[in-house]
Amino acid sequence: MSRGMRLGRNIRMKHIRMLIGFLCAVTLSGCTSVIRPHVTEAEFLTAEPKIAGHAELYVSEAFRTHTETKTDPLDFKKWQFDLGPLAVDTFKYSLGSRFEKVHVKLGEPSFPLSATNTEDLVVAIEPEFAGFKSHCPILFKFETYVVQVSFKVKAFDQTGKILVDKVYHGVGKKRGAIGQASSGLDANPVAAQLALKDAINQAVTDILVAVKK
Repeated sequence: MSRGMRLGRNIRMKHIRMLIGFLCAVTLSGCTSVIRPHVTEAEFLTAEPKIAGHAELYVSEAFRTHTETKTDPLDFKKWQFDLGPLAVDTFKYSLGSRFEKVHVKLGEPSFPLSATNTEDLVVAIEPEFAGFKSHCPILFKFETYVVQVSFKVKAFDQTGKILVDKVYHGVGKKRGAIGQASSGLDANPVAAQLALKDAINQAVTDILVAVKK
């Protein structure tokens, strides 16, 4: 091989390495999309009468800031699901639709609760995340996005007696679409919101049954 050919080959290889490096940099930077689903109080309105008294929702710092990350197998995009704020609001609104008042507190309940806390307290709830799965379409972006989430929920009466101690599983599904939404920008938040509402509404239903006994 002549010197000129070797020089040309080296230049081409250098350009290829530079291109690969550039593509890697593009791939690694700005590829994480943050999913911040949200709910509104109006979504939980019901004609059912509310229970007199109030419920206290105890959440940890880890719970209210909880995130999950999932990599899309089709385009290797990373999705960061900010689930903590959504979970706190969903619990608050779901409980608020069935109890006269709901107080959200940071930390753990300490029993027996003080007299000021138990004056009209019906139930204290302490949730924690117990599992998460996200399924992104493998072949076509307009297929269904699926989110599964689990919570371990404990509910106590005023004295600290356990009323509910159970793991709840929720599933949310949303079909993708052609265009920007095909990257999950529309489908993932909806699927996550539906999954959390599914699990939390199950928990609140059991809590209502327990406090009425």
